[in-house]
Amino acid sequence: MDMRHRLLLRVFALLLALPSAPLLARPFIDLVDFPRNEANWDRFYSLEAHLASRFDAVCADTLCEGDYSNLRALQLRCSVNAARAQVHACNWLFIASELQVAPDTGEVRVDNRRWDCPLPLGKGVAVEAFHASLESADALDIVLPGAAMSIGEAVGDCLQQTRRSARAAASARYVDARDYPRQGQGGARLRALEQALVRGFDDICGDTFCEGEYYNLQAMRLRCSVHAASGRVGECRWTFAGSNMAVEAATGAVTVDARDWACRLPLASYTPLPLLLDTLHGQDAIDTLLPGTSTTVYEGLTTCL
Repeated sequence: MDMRHRLLLRVFALLLALPSAPLLARPFIDLVDFPRNEANWDRFYSLEAHLASRFDAVCADTLCEGDYSNLRALQLRCSVNAARAQVHACNWLFIASELQVAPDTGEVRVDNRRWDCPLPLGKGVAVEAFHASLESADALDIVLPGAAMSIGEAVGDCLQQTRRSARAAASARYVDARDYPRQGQGGARLRALEQALVRGFDDICGDTFCEGEYYNLQAMRLRCSVHAASGRVGECRWTFAGSNMAVEAATGAVTVDARDWACRLPLASYTPLPLLLDTLHGQDAIDTLLPGTSTTVYEGLTTCL
């Protein structure tokens, strides 16, 4: 073998020994992809579900009282310093939807909120230590090494920002359907309607609206206004939220692309509330023709989402 071939083989061997270009260009990776592509997929999403479950368990008696009572953990994303095998940053995204009826016009006013809450990591938290700590039953009470507060305390501080209170006027032309015909008397039937529509949405979302960028779309809240004197619906709004979070490979920052929608149900004018409630019930509520129309709630959502 001549000298030229020996040099070529040596260069080739050196190239094989070097890290690949993508690794050199990516000092930070998504925790899902540590130590290699999707290797941590199952464990991370199990952790995300566990933390969301712990949040739901404590929220009802704390942060979920009052306005924004339907707070939900929407998505968690973490970046990892690949060379050090340490968690670099974590952001936990929360959503809530507050809908109120304008007493003079019957308009359903939408106040959707989202909170992007960084988790208190301290410095140099190893990936394994991060998982092991937060997989415990008291995950929200855990203070990670070097952090100044627990996960739960940090999230609580984050979610307390910009909460507000508003009340409808006592003498109103339009009322919330939950308060028709009198205060609180319509709540059970409206909840049944909302639950039927949510079940239908969850059944179809995976093959329709939840394909693509915002795969975690969630139905948030349904509100309808009712003309107090006639019992006819002013309008109904149904709110949704979804998100797409990613890790910036160069900096380790967790970026958030969150969206929310407030969809009007395609109701016929002057639809009586009792007729609407009687029509939309059961398993096929989302695909049932709305009274006085040739369309369904599902078809209305296709123009909104």
